[in-house]
Amino acid sequence: MAKYPGLHQETQIIVLGHTPVQALYLGSKPQWLNQGKVVLMDTGSFLENGHISCANLLTQEVWQSD
Repeated sequence: MAKYPGLHQETQIIVLGHTPVQALYLGSKPQWLNQGKVVLMDTGSFLENGHISCANLLTQEVWQSD
């Protein structure tokens, strides 16, 4: 696996968590990077504007708590 997500060239999808997308100023929905091969999935459920999220990794459909 590449050291940086932008360099990932494999066919597998990598799902990352631990750092909420809000901390990266990317809104509050999961983010697909590198043509959908890298997914930032942590949507900060413990934050005021956070959610519990799940996603279909193939269609990129997202479901979130209110």
